[in-house]
Amino acid sequence: MLRLVPFLTHTLGGDTPERKYLALACFLLTRLRGCQITNKRDHVYAMLGLLESSIPRELPKGMQIIPDYSDNHTPINTYQRITQQMIEHLPTMSVLGLREDLGVRINPSSPSWVPDFSYPYVPTSIS
Repeated sequence: MLRLVPFLTHTLGGDTPERKYLALACFLLTRLRGCQITNKRDHVYAMLGLLESSIPRELPKGMQIIPDYSDNHTPINTYQRITQQMIEHLPTMSVLGLREDLGVRINPSSPSWVPDFSYPYVPTSIS
């Protein structure tokens, strides 16, 4: 994992502790995609334990990922929230490259720019 940090710093712009945290989250989301997880929100929340040692002590309030299993907080809401945080706080738009092809999208009502992290990652062009 230690060799990953310089790669993430360079590739995703993880030049501050906060950005390193989100860059590592982006990497882990890619690796956890398609795993068989009962609650689809756990594609995001499961990585929090893996990120625990990387979370900066003074993480800005808007960057905190807090699990929310309430009925009105759907997996799509969870995916949209983490994607939006990465767009807002990382200097690259790499997270947009993680979205699946819209032709295979399981939930067509989700925003086209939000990846479905429960769907296995297959690289696709953005066009």
